[in-house]
Amino acid sequence: MPQLLKLPLIFFFIASGVGVLLRWHHVYPLESFAYPYWLHAHSHLMFLGWVFNALVVNAVVQFLPDAPVKRYTKIIWLLNALVLGMLISFPLQGYGVYSIIISTLHTVVAVIFIIYFFRATRHTVFPEVQYMKTAFGFFMLSAAGPFALGALMANGLGQTPAYHLAVYYYLHFQYNGVFMFGVLALFYRLLRQKEVVIQEVSAQRGKVLLIVSCLLTYALSALWLQPSVIVYGIGLAGALLQLVAFVFIYRSVNPVGIKWLRTFSKPARIFFALAAISLIIKLVLQLISVVPVVAQLAFAVRFYVMAYLHLVLIGVISFFLLGWYHEQGYLRKVPGGILFLLILAFVTTEVAMILVGVVKVDVIREIILFSSMVMCAAIGIYAARQKGT
Repeated sequence: MPQLLKLPLIFFFIASGVGVLLRWHHVYPLESFAYPYWLHAHSHLMFLGWVFNALVVNAVVQFLPDAPVKRYTKIIWLLNALVLGMLISFPLQGYGVYSIIISTLHTVVAVIFIIYFFRATRHTVFPEVQYMKTAFGFFMLSAAGPFALGALMANGLGQTPAYHLAVYYYLHFQYNGVFMFGVLALFYRLLRQKEVVIQEVSAQRGKVLLIVSCLLTYALSALWLQPSVIVYGIGLAGALLQLVAFVFIYRSVNPVGIKWLRTFSKPARIFFALAAISLIIKLVLQLISVVPVVAQLAFAVRFYVMAYLHLVLIGVISFFLLGWYHEQGYLRKVPGGILFLLILAFVTTEVAMILVGVVKVDVIREIILFSSMVMCAAIGIYAARQKGT
């Protein structure tokens, strides 16, 4: 099982490499390069090869220490083989017959794993397990998005409002459901490892409120259609409820304050602090996205969409997971300069995308390309520094 802990970071590196290829095409166009196909490959590798993969492997290692190793090892290897299949099929055909079959098989195998996980933890009431089960529940809910995308594109309905809503449906329930609850599950697990007392009532209330807010804030993904005021109200209620949910989550460890941070290694503290800052920015952005002008701007300017998605996927989720890898001892010592370059490249990319309209687009694309290359190299070093590699 420890060998499987290496796979998520390897896919993270491959996904970042595909990201560099996408950025390269913007600056130096590649002949016969199917950009949308490679974009699908990039997103599937990041979501399923990196984040979901890391959650699945750590769910077994951390929460099922007495589980049948062979059963879960086979499932995880199969999930990774299918992600590898997506890396091959999506660049060749986008949402075609083979990529849809492989994606469907991945979902089926993932659901089988989730059923096993739910059965094995049916009597466990610890917050970390409950949050992880919620994350996997949202995975099943989000799975409807890719199936809808395949059907829409097969019927010539790509780039229609229904297509965009299906994309945002998948992104929303992955980011705010699977990823957020999964990270919080590992957060609570880390606190328990450090023998920090968790106020379980507050943690439970935070979980319930966060589930409701996640369902409601999908309305924010439809505001670019200029819907009725009711949809705006639902989105606002969800954004406010999300803030309340995190207040409860904070209060579940509040008596300890920030003292528990001192027990972590320096790289872990840095990554956790950056993840927390990124999370706060994310919560604020979701709240102000209810303003109609902001909603239209966010949809119309692609750089803003990318900046937000990267803020969450890299700033909140990936930085937390890298901190987790450090703190769990999954990595050999990584030079501080590499950590600095990774963070600098991320911040530079975010700032460049925000400055669209102030700085020439060509310059922004060049900055993003260079920063992406630096980020990819840093992630590659992280992948190579895993213990046992």
